[in-house]
Amino acid sequence: MGVATSIAVVPAAPAFATSSVADARTSLDQAESRLADITKEYDDLQAQVDDLQTQIDDATAGVLDAQDAAQKGREKLGESAQFAYKTGGISLLDVVLASQSLDEFIDNAQYVLAVQDAQADIIARQRSLEAEYQAALEDLGAKKDLQIKKLNQPTHYLIKYNRALAAPSM
Repeated sequence: MGVATSIAVVPAAPAFATSSVADARTSLDQAESRLADITKEYDDLQAQVDDLQTQIDDATAGVLDAQDAAQKGREKLGESAQFAYKTGGISLLDVVLASQSLDEFIDNAQYVLAVQDAQADIIARQRSLEAEYQAALEDLGAKKDLQIKKLNQPTHYLIKYNRALAAPSM
């Protein structure tokens, strides 16, 4: 009686298949690493955008305060001009003609100078308020521009991510 043996022939896996799996695993690991890097960059960018929004909110409040102060200054300046118009203002000539004595003239002249100084201070303060308002508006505009720039950056990261996935790594 003969012993029958059968030999099963199992085809060996081609060497390139093992290499391809290892290469694919390496590519996947690299892609995941790049994705993690891009995700961190995106999260950092989002934190910057959130911080900018807080700054914009604060700047907006500052603009509103400066606008209110400038408006009140305009009203005060207008009241002063209206009073001067209605009363005809006080001129040095009026002071000279209305004075009965040298002491009265000196007192009246000091009064006129004090009124003129007060009016000059009101005008200077108004100019300062208007300048502060303009500076606050410019600051707000700059912060909004920066925020728009930062908000457009996520598109860059998505493109970078898509390229990272599509690009074969070696």
